[in-house]
Amino acid sequence: MIGIYSMFELTELRLMFLDPTDLIINNINKYLNSNKIIKIIFS
Repeated sequence: MIGIYSMFELTELRLMFLDPTDLIINNINKYLNSNKIIKIIFS
């Protein structure tokens, strides 16, 4: 339980300190990468 909480706390802190645009770019990159992986699996 403590481990999960500390992980949550770390992500919360990262979200507070990160620039929103950085967050959006990271999300887009993750989305594109997962799409690439999916395409490779299904090709």
